[in-house]
Amino acid sequence: MLKIELLTRNVSKKADILTFLANQSGVQASGTVVEVPGLRLEISNDYLLFEIRSWDRADQIVPLLFSIRPNVYSPTYYEPYSEQKLLITTRARPITDIIPELSAIEHLNLENSELAGNFEVKWRSRDVAVLARCYLMVEGEVAVCRVKFETINRETEYYARECIENIVFHHVLMPFCADFIRMEEPSVSGPYIESSGKISLLRCSQLINNVNIQANLEYLPETDEIKLVFSQNNYISFREQSGESSYNVYFFEARVLTSELLSLLCEFLDLTTLEIKAQMQNIIIDPNQLVKELGFQKDHEFYHFSRNNGFRVVYNIKLGLLQLEKNIDLTELNVDREFVVNSIIAIHGQMREFLSKVKDCAV
Repeated sequence: MLKIELLTRNVSKKADILTFLANQSGVQASGTVVEVPGLRLEISNDYLLFEIRSWDRADQIVPLLFSIRPNVYSPTYYEPYSEQKLLITTRARPITDIIPELSAIEHLNLENSELAGNFEVKWRSRDVAVLARCYLMVEGEVAVCRVKFETINRETEYYARECIENIVFHHVLMPFCADFIRMEEPSVSGPYIESSGKISLLRCSQLINNVNIQANLEYLPETDEIKLVFSQNNYISFREQSGESSYNVYFFEARVLTSELLSLLCEFLDLTTLEIKAQMQNIIIDPNQLVKELGFQKDHEFYHFSRNNGFRVVYNIKLGLLQLEKNIDLTELNVDREFVVNSIIAIHGQMREFLSKVKDCAV
């Protein structure tokens, strides 16, 4: 039992959120409501209202609702900010386990299993930090927690953005939620080929109108985007943004990308890189197998193990999260497109094989 109600009036984030949800499996849209497994989003002209049922969805959504802005007193420095408000309802840990996690206790009645208090969670990058102020009430087996975010200090733009990237929302749940640590079945996304950027509206129309593009044209009103669909889960999407067109290239199947198509994308989208990515969540691997059988080494990040053999793989042993990534540089002059495409197909296949091997080693 976990329910996270999240409200934000920052509707400028709608495009970012819809782009993210559109790339999730099982997405469904009807009117002003968009749903994916574990999440329901209601869209209004004045607000975005989320109902989130899994902690890993919260880990994905909460950082997306943050932005950076110049500090009022030092405009050359930046700070993260978000006015999102959250209300969490979940099955509570035993009160005696929660008490040591609190920074202040306002009410305690062990006989009736009642507790009220607050605690804080902080994510930092150098001198800037995001602080989650958490106000908790427990009655019986049910916990209700209200969360607000604040910014502490300011930093350069780079470190302000890094601070947002460091946000792991389920750290807020750890002190009181009995359910979040239960690992679900391992889920895999990818490998897939991806790139995104902005082009002029003219370039967008020229690509869509090109007779050599063998794809179906679709318009999706729920996400307000035009798509070139090559086959299921293989598409290029376009969205109007401030007089330009933002685009997202997404190919789940490497065979869709031919040397001819790659040449067209480089010409009209000004592609400089293509990313090949994959991710596996809720995967538990014994550390000895991780090192001895899968070839990982301990990374400088405390919970990270990594390996580099044709592509980079990082495993977060605390979160049970495995991420694979390879960037393909397209900027070299006189590059052989056929060679690039064959390399992408090969790496895509190697990632699939590696994910299969990891599954065999999983606990």
